[in-house]
Amino acid sequence: MRQSKNILVLCVTLFTMCIISSCSSSKKTVVVDEFYEPIVVPSKTDTLSNKLEAEVQQWLGVPYKYGGQSKNGVDCSGLVVEIYKNVYGIKLYRASYEIYEKNCSKINCEELELGDLVFFNTHKKNNRINHVGLYLKNDKFVHSSTSKGVIISDMTEPYYKKCFIGAGRVKKD
Repeated sequence: MRQSKNILVLCVTLFTMCIISSCSSSKKTVVVDEFYEPIVVPSKTDTLSNKLEAEVQQWLGVPYKYGGQSKNGVDCSGLVVEIYKNVYGIKLYRASYEIYEKNCSKINCEELELGDLVFFNTHKKNNRINHVGLYLKNDKFVHSSTSKGVIISDMTEPYYKKCFIGAGRVKKD
């Protein structure tokens, strides 16, 4: 029975690969996270949004490491710094509060677009920003969680609503 299931999975995988590779003009759907809508990547287009979403995909599942800035381990600001460097060629400050204060123009949540940054205070002992994530769409953002590593979360979750400090758009000057 187990061998039949393995053969079925192999056949479905090969069939899917054949369909995707058989037509270079077709769109490829890539599922990033079970709670995030699939990303449709046109095969012949290399826009910044596609580059950003592809970069985010490469970081998903990377473990959390305080002070980390590589795919061996990364913290929240290290993740944002690396994504901005790799996608936009922009160097950001390393600390989340410095990114908010020095690299961003403050924006309202209603103005959030793909690539904007969202800032949080998860300690509540002070009112200082200590966590940053990169906004995707539909209230979803990618960040490095101390317990789960790089994940996609929803800003409407009670925890993130309670900890939210503000949003910013990186200055590109």
